[in-house]
This record gives sequence, C-alpha cells and structure tokens, in this order.
Amino acid sequence: MKRRLRLLRIKGSKKGQATTELAIIGTLVIMALAYLIQYGYVYNNRQALEMYAFRKALELSKQYERGITLTVMRDVILPSFFTGVSRQRLMATASVEYNPYKLYTPYQEDPEDVGTWQLVQLNDGMIRKNYFLQIPPTLITTRNETGDNIAMWYNSAIAEFDSQAQLEKKSSAYEYTTSVSEAGQVYTIVKQLKSTDTIPTKVVFDNATNIADAMLRDDWDNNYHGYVSVHASTIPKDVNMILDEEVTKGKNVVTTRY
Repeated sequence: MKRRLRLLRIKGSKKGQATTELAIIGTLVIMALAYLIQYGYVYNNRQALEMYAFRKALELSKQYERGITLTVMRDVILPSFFTGVSRQRLMATASVEYNPYKLYTPYQEDPEDVGTWQLVQLNDGMIRKNYFLQIPPTLITTRNETGDNIAMWYNSAIAEFDSQAQLEKKSSAYEYTTSVSEAGQVYTIVKQLKSTDTIPTKVVFDNATNIADAMLRDDWDNNYHGYVSVHASTIPKDVNMILDEEVTKGKNVVTTRY
C-alpha cells in the first residue's frame, strides 16, 4: 500500500512539473511575440517618419527655391503588454538641394538669405499644423584668392541635438481611475489611464573655435585660403525646449442583466 502511494505521488509530481514547464514556455512565447510586435511597430513608424521628412523637405525646397535640411522628432506611443503606456523617441533628417549647379551668393545684410534653411519639427502638434523651427545662421568671414576678406552667412553648426549623453530631467505622472455606474439592469465600468510627461529637448551649438577648425579641416579645395573667422555673437544660444505630452487610454465595459 505504501509503495502504491509513492508511485501515485511521483506521477502527480511529473504532471505538476509538466504544467509548470508549459506555463513558463507559454509566457516566454507571449513575451517574444510582444517584443516582435513592438519592434515591427517601431520599424514601420521609423520608415514612415523618414519618408515624411524627405517628402516635406522636397516640398519646401520647391516652394521656397532653396535647399532644405529638415529634422523631425516624434514620440511614438507603443502597444505594451507589460506597462500601461510606453514611448520611444524617433528622429529623421532629410537634406534636399534646390539646384546644386546654380551659383548662389547670400547677401551679408540679410541673415535669412542663405542657400539652405535648417528646419526642425517636434512631434505631432507641429506636424499637423505644418509649423517649423528655423535655426538662425552664423556669420563667418573667409578669404578669397585675391586676399580680400568676405563675410557671409552659413548654416549654424549644431554640436548636440537631443543628446542622450547628457540627459535632461524628465518627469512622468500616471493616473488610474475606475468608475462603476448602474442604471436598472445595465452596469457600466469605465477604466482610464492618463499619462502626463514633460520631455526636454536640448539643442547645443558649437563654439567659434570648433567651427573654424572644422571648416579649415574640410577645405580640401582651398576655397577659404587658410582663413576662417567666426563671429561668435551670431552663434545661436543653446535652446532647451520643453514638450508636454498627455496620453489617455480608456476601456468601457457595458453589461446588461436579463
């Protein structure tokens, strides 16, 4: 009798072990599927953002008859099976020249009269309203073949754009609410998750020394004749933009009792 009970215990232990292993494998499969879904969603959004940046830069270049360098940043809300709301920041940059064979000399008196505009768009609000941030140019003096100094406006040199090395403080707040109402035989349950994020985006411009060194280092054709002077007062100040985002996720369940 004791031997039979011992055999039954061994069988029960094997069944329990098999159930546990099946549950673990099922959990791992679900996690792998969730990761693949999130990766595919991010990949599709990144491709769409890159195509949008190129199309918009091409459109603006044709409209204003000059080159366009457009940088678009967008926070994507991801489908998450483990957290309430998940975000990932995507960035795409596109550069379009209006006519590379057309000689273009900007006027020193007009800082806006440059061959290429640097534009920035941040998130869906600016994208939907077709708003852009224009980076002001920098005045730089070079030397021609006759030894004369020529001052012209050039695109400003951005050292860091939304740097991940020096992270700015980001705050997040989550609010979960559940309300239940009853009207006769109808029961209504409303669950809502509201996420509020404050996301900083910092733009850091390079200093005059680094700009001059980079221009001389890249001057393979000796267009500047060994002389570059940057007017430091025209370099834009560093910008720290703050973006407030609010995302609401809700679920309504209505039950009728007969």
